[in-house]
Amino acid sequence: MVDNLPALSQLYDATSSQSEHLLGFPLGFIFEERAYVYNHVNIYLDYHKVDRADLDTGTSEDQYRIVKFVVEPMSIHHSFKPIATPDDDAILHANERVAKLSNPIASCNYKVTESLRRHTSIDMVRSPIGDGTHSGLLQKASRHMLFTYDVIWKENTDVPWSSRWDMYLDLQGAVNYGGVSHWVSVSNSITMVILLSVSVVLLLVRNLRSDYHLYCRCSTDEELQDKDELKNCARGWHNISYDVFRAPPHYLLLSVLCGTGLQIVCMMLLAVIFAMLGTFSLDERDSLAMVLISLYGCMGYIAGYFTGYIYKSFNGKSLYKAAAVLSTGFPSLVFVIVALMNVIARKQNHISIPFFSLLNYLLMWLGLSSPLVFLGSWKGFKARGFAYPVNINWIPRDIPHQPLLMNSTVTSYFSSLIPFGVCFYEVMNIMTSVWVDEYYYTFGFLALTVVSLLLTSSQMTVFMNYQYLKSEDYRWWWRSFIAGAFSAIHVFVYALYYSTKLEESKNAVTDIYYYGYMTLACLALGLGLGTFSLMSSLYFNQLLYKVYISRCLELS
Repeated sequence: MVDNLPALSQLYDATSSQSEHLLGFPLGFIFEERAYVYNHVNIYLDYHKVDRADLDTGTSEDQYRIVKFVVEPMSIHHSFKPIATPDDDAILHANERVAKLSNPIASCNYKVTESLRRHTSIDMVRSPIGDGTHSGLLQKASRHMLFTYDVIWKENTDVPWSSRWDMYLDLQGAVNYGGVSHWVSVSNSITMVILLSVSVVLLLVRNLRSDYHLYCRCSTDEELQDKDELKNCARGWHNISYDVFRAPPHYLLLSVLCGTGLQIVCMMLLAVIFAMLGTFSLDERDSLAMVLISLYGCMGYIAGYFTGYIYKSFNGKSLYKAAAVLSTGFPSLVFVIVALMNVIARKQNHISIPFFSLLNYLLMWLGLSSPLVFLGSWKGFKARGFAYPVNINWIPRDIPHQPLLMNSTVTSYFSSLIPFGVCFYEVMNIMTSVWVDEYYYTFGFLALTVVSLLLTSSQMTVFMNYQYLKSEDYRWWWRSFIAGAFSAIHVFVYALYYSTKLEESKNAVTDIYYYGYMTLACLALGLGLGTFSLMSSLYFNQLLYKVYISRCLELS
């Protein structure tokens, strides 16, 4: 790693007589069941002069930045005799050699003056050169080997600082996000969204037209004598019009979850937009985490306002209790889990989050997010609340017996399969980026996937919500939230499977980190999708009964 740039290895392909670049640095290779070691590297460092306008204030010296870091590995068999052994604490000076070569290549031949020696090239290794003593053999893996390196500096005026990552993103060896498979996956997701949207709209329009025609008209004498017609009119979503907007059980908890979910959705959308604008650098993941936490804290006012607004709609009375739970619920859970993982990592001498970073996050939570949550809750509670098109009966209506297929677990499972299928490929790429330390840069694809995920989740939830109402089951508040959040369970199950594909860790802290952070990520995803799905069902229900009441009034 040089100036936050990882090494690109430049390998020579003897069959095509061309060189190719790969991410990382190979230590050797196996040929004909023998192991060979790359014991020499050429380190190419390209630098770019910083413009005067971008220089740090208070300095007049020229500054340079590394814009390219390439390592060219080679395997060179050196016949040598050790002179000094650094492992035995021998004092080595800059001009002192550690070994005497009996078959030096041109770059290591000290019989030639330094001004005439050239840097090591592939031509020196492929054939005998110099005085004919070098045999061009490769270095086999053995106990005693000589490692050498060359450093080649070059000023590169064609690659500015802002474009130094372009070479990494174009590599086949980096994360293959820009390939055909990614385009195919996004195209399939968009096609699935379009087909699902058309199907849901056609089904709902067809059924609602029939329902409005059946429920919003005066029956004739012949229809009143028709038992099948009377049976159809006696059962349907119009019978629960005075119960459909009844406050659900544990509505304070639902209000808090919806506020937290909206806060996460806003944070996620803004983060994707900033990433598309090039705000994030691929080599600064700590700053990315800081930006996400800052966005979450700034969205506290929106979360508080929405929680107070929906809590007022449920005729809630304990506003400050709801605001306190919203302010301390999800953030405290995240902080406690991260702090515990950090303590375990420190005890095991593992890499951990610095104490002052945790303190900074704590201060941002208590000093920024919490005050905004209380302020937003107060303003939201002062608002009118949702305007329901019908009144609510004091006595709840009995819910008819529901078939097994209308069980909330069954419907949530099947309705969340399509949203999970839409985001599956992008989830796989993001997990590869996070846990295999690859580079993720296709934020445009991510934005399309996020929009597709929200649309498919809301459409499937609205359709299942209509089925609940049609069977005279008005318990749609929690079911709509759970149906949207269920996609996160599919993601967590995939995370469990993905852990089996990762390199087996010998340190338990690594597993704790993986399962801890994936649990938090899936929880945040579930809260966001659940909130968006619930709001979609609420808007659909308001529109459904508003049209129904208006048509009934026209008849009267």
